Amino acid sequence: MSYLFARLLACCLAAFSWLLLSATLSLAHEKKTIIWGIVDEFPVWITSGANKGMGIMDVRLRLLMAELSDYNHRQISMSLPRVVEELKGDSRFCFMGILKTPIRETFMHFSPAALLAQPTSLVTTKSNLEKLAPYRDEAGKLDLKALLQNETFSLFVMQDRSYSPSLDTMLRDLRHEENENLRLHRGMPRFNLRAKQLLAGRLSGLLGSPLEIYNIALSSGEEHELSLLPIQNEPNETVAYVGCSKNGITHKTMSDISSAVLKLRSTADFVTPSLTWSPNVFRKDYEKLARRALADDFPD
Repeated sequence: MSYLFARLLACCLAAFSWLLLSATLSLAHEKKTIIWGIVDEFPVWITSGANKGMGIMDVRLRLLMAELSDYNHRQISMSLPRVVEELKGDSRFCFMGILKTPIRETFMHFSPAALLAQPTSLVTTKSNLEKLAPYRDEAGKLDLKALLQNETFSLFVMQDRSYSPSLDTMLRDLRHEENENLRLHRGMPRFNLRAKQLLAGRLSGLLGSPLEIYNIALSSGEEHELSLLPIQNEPNETVAYVGCSKNGITHKTMSDISSAVLKLRSTADFVTPSLTWSPNVFRKDYEKLARRALADDFPD
């Protein structure tokens, strides 16, 4: 009896060890999930309507997720402030098309440069051009700080958005000075409302990428009323990255994301979505940026 019991016990232990090993191997090979934030910001992200999922970043993110086939992916629509809060947290959270800043580098991993876009500019109406003339240099670039310190000019600014390192510093200084020209906003940008306010004269200008405003104005046939002014001391392009939470995304996962970005960023499928949505007024600018991207001519 003791011999049979010993044999039975040995068989049970062997079976248990095999099950434990199988479970361990299964867990080791279980796909990890990356959570991707998306922001309702037409035509960068399109979260509803006939063109849902066809925005510039929608297409690029699908290509990136397909390249990262060893991971599961989940997309969540949210406001920009929540994106920033998630990136500060400990979830496996990433965002496509974010600017790199010294503050963000304290809590985020960044991929290599993923895409090129127009530089941050001032979108205003033609009726404001005479007022702005004294603040423009020979190249037509605007001294935005001098304008806001010396004129009545209501400027719409997203409080949780980075525009560029130099503009972020300038806007922070103006907020500390309690400059009354700044119209600070948190939450969803609601560019359709901002475009209407701008065209109606309730706002003097909007700061940011002009794509959103111009596409909304195109839908109402009023794009000819708008003017786009470059800002002094700003680069010729905006460089955007894939950013991920340092607390939630491992170095291995970030390395995989970075490798995928380097593989995709100069391919036609990844580059051309920006041309799909660029209004004629910007067409040459975006074609120039597209040629640079296709030649893999990125700053870093």
